[in-house]
Amino acid sequence: MKATPEMTSLAMDVLEEAHALERGNLKFDAKTVGAWARCFTGQQVWPEEALEAVRVHYQQANAYPIKPGDVIAYCEAQPVWSSPEHVNHFLDTWSQFPYATVIEEHSGIRPPEFEVPDSVPREERRQYLVRELARWINDNRDALVAAILKRRHKAVEQ
Repeated sequence: MKATPEMTSLAMDVLEEAHALERGNLKFDAKTVGAWARCFTGQQVWPEEALEAVRVHYQQANAYPIKPGDVIAYCEAQPVWSSPEHVNHFLDTWSQFPYATVIEEHSGIRPPEFEVPDSVPREERRQYLVRELARWINDNRDALVAAILKRRHKAVEQ
């Protein structure tokens, strides 16, 4: 899989952080950055969580050199409210499921009940609802992200 520019930039940031902590055992060159970026591409890896993965990894006694899979596993284990990027990925994923209640459960904001016009053929009704939900999410994205991120602070307080 070809690495995306975003993942190449992220891999560079992660490797720079890891290299600062693991000078002797981790290369920081274009070939290594490219390999890490290809590992990250298509995975659920976000900048804030990826850098946190490096810090958490090297806080452990006798930490071995970090690998891309360590970063990916850490990112995937984080709650949805761990960063704005993670929340946006969550919203984009769940925009494809118009009957699910998970967006409301995480944000406290209820999506409207979309009425499908009679003119929409039966086999196209689900796609109509997906488009309407995606449009509603995009129109309300800032409020949804803020509401979900607020849960992070509530989780920390408890």
